[in-house]
Amino acid sequence: MYTTIPTIKQSVYWSLPRLGIILLLFLSINSNLTAAPTAKDPALKVARIFTHQAVLQRDRPIPIWGTSKPKETVVVSINGQKKTTKADPAGYWKVLLGAMPAGGPYSVRISTKKQELVLNDVLIGEVYIASGQSNMEWRLKQTVNNYKKEIEEAKYPNIRYISITNNFAPSPQADLLDTFALWKAVSPETSQEMSAVAYFFARSIHKDFKIPVGIISSEWGGTVAEAWTSQEALRAMGNDFDEKLNELNAKGKDIDTYKARSKAMIDQWIKAMRAADLASKPENGQYWTDAGYDPVKNPAWKQMKVPGKWENNGLPSFDGIVYFQTSIKIEALPTSPTVKLSLGPIDDIDSVWINGIKVAGGEGWDKPRTYAIPISILKTGTNTIVVKVTDTGGDGGFTGEAADMYLALGNKNISLAYDWNYRVATDNSKLPPKPENINTQNTPTVLFNAMINPIIPYAIKGVIWYQGESNATRAKQYRQLFPTMIKDWRTRWAQGDFPFLYVQLANYRLETDKPVDSDWAELREAQTMTLALPNTGMVCTIDIGEANDIHPRNKQDVGARLYQAAKNVVYGQPVVAAGPMYKSHEVKGNKVYITYNNTDGKPLEVRDKYGYLKGFAVADANNVWHWAKAEVIGQQVVVYAEGVNNPTAVRYAWANNPGELDLYNAVGLPAVPFRTDKLPGITN
Repeated sequence: MYTTIPTIKQSVYWSLPRLGIILLLFLSINSNLTAAPTAKDPALKVARIFTHQAVLQRDRPIPIWGTSKPKETVVVSINGQKKTTKADPAGYWKVLLGAMPAGGPYSVRISTKKQELVLNDVLIGEVYIASGQSNMEWRLKQTVNNYKKEIEEAKYPNIRYISITNNFAPSPQADLLDTFALWKAVSPETSQEMSAVAYFFARSIHKDFKIPVGIISSEWGGTVAEAWTSQEALRAMGNDFDEKLNELNAKGKDIDTYKARSKAMIDQWIKAMRAADLASKPENGQYWTDAGYDPVKNPAWKQMKVPGKWENNGLPSFDGIVYFQTSIKIEALPTSPTVKLSLGPIDDIDSVWINGIKVAGGEGWDKPRTYAIPISILKTGTNTIVVKVTDTGGDGGFTGEAADMYLALGNKNISLAYDWNYRVATDNSKLPPKPENINTQNTPTVLFNAMINPIIPYAIKGVIWYQGESNATRAKQYRQLFPTMIKDWRTRWAQGDFPFLYVQLANYRLETDKPVDSDWAELREAQTMTLALPNTGMVCTIDIGEANDIHPRNKQDVGARLYQAAKNVVYGQPVVAAGPMYKSHEVKGNKVYITYNNTDGKPLEVRDKYGYLKGFAVADANNVWHWAKAEVIGQQVVVYAEGVNNPTAVRYAWANNPGELDLYNAVGLPAVPFRTDKLPGITN
């Protein structure tokens, strides 16, 4: 084990006069370093990915880079090493430190004749980039299974992470746009903001290898793979993205102009959204938010269980503005000047009225809402609460747990988790389309430019990736796009074919009564095809998704399965790294015999207590699909369907949500969805 010495904040602050403490805090927060630049010379800077408490990659050369005065000599030292370089005419410099074994903590000193910058409490260990969309972005605090206990037990000072703030740019950036991204050691206080998947993955490595682990989190919910890929790589694919890239190049210009246009377009659209709000005008002389307004008298108001996403409670595929209203009775008011109103996370924007007075509001789909309410707003007897929820895309509504919703009156909590009245005020489907493509985070290449290019060539062990939901409608294109992105990153890092581990899409949405085509199944197929690239590993999660939630709470198994893949792909251990995967099949009469890989020479396992296998379908001579019966015989599965005498193809778990599945290998990993046919899909 490696222990962490006190950081500069711990060891120095308390020995300084108060003014010194304030100055040192200011410098630490604003520059992440210990020295201020001189007044006459350009500041000596190190790339923003390097801060106190960073983890550097073990057992391979370590690049460190930054800027200084043009042609100035820069010296970088750590653990007895000293490297000297000279900045180029533009002021850019880079050194390549020699490989070091896991260890630390160390100080990294970067100096010129007139300046010195020091990074304290730096460890050497394993470094992984965690990227993708919201299932990778999902924080530990966001009601992950047993999240309170997980957070309380997150005491791993040698697991570190840095979260790169969401940003996009029209052209590749030399450095991160976020000036306040910091490496943090994992503790109950800091772990809440860490990617849950990355945390459970890192924790497994740390426990097994007893070495420091660093995670660079660079992810953004709802994003597409092409946004994470360089323009040059996308151009080489063909003309799929040329039109959008040409528009980006023509209109992008500088970052400030680019983002200003983006904000103006979105602001204009939100303005139109709010203008269409039915509640903005009085109804029979009253506004919906008035204390005396009674929704029970109006049949346009309905009831919805709160908390809960409205997509699962009467408003499927809905984006827009919905008002929620309830009444509570208060017997006695506390003597405190304020009380606490807790509503949990709300997707995306909320405004709150109590007794007709607007008292609070917030935004951020993942941020719990906790508001201090003046006691003067409340009264004994009946009090009304109205919450306006604005959702601009994706899920909407109250997305927390029942325990998150209450009004705290002194030592008494009044639960707000029950059926509320609700009414739609704005339906976005009746508005002009929301601005997309140009000037958004889903424009091709803009996330690569702002969130990946600036951290190249930071030495890494590999990448963990969880993405694909936003590309499902173009699954066939993903067959080329996803491998293109992986090869693009590997080429630009110039660290060889570093390991790339990724998560296959989980089961999601309602089950179907009969076999159907599925874009999510096709996306999973594209992900499976990507295993043709060297040093890749795929985690199947077809058994741990949730029908009503695109963000499954079970992130522990995702992290554990990524680590199982890493044991084999990254660390060369002779373990079964994935679930049973289709190898071949043979048709004998009316039965199909399927042979699998990833069995470790042991019989396949059936989790159903009666031995039933679900999820298989066979096609007849007319390519009509029928649910099939299946049974395990050793390392094979035999599949057949009554009335299908000459089966032509087999599919397994071929659906958005194939339901409860039962086929696993001996190490407890689920069988991977597959099909044997080559019929055109719905994303062709």
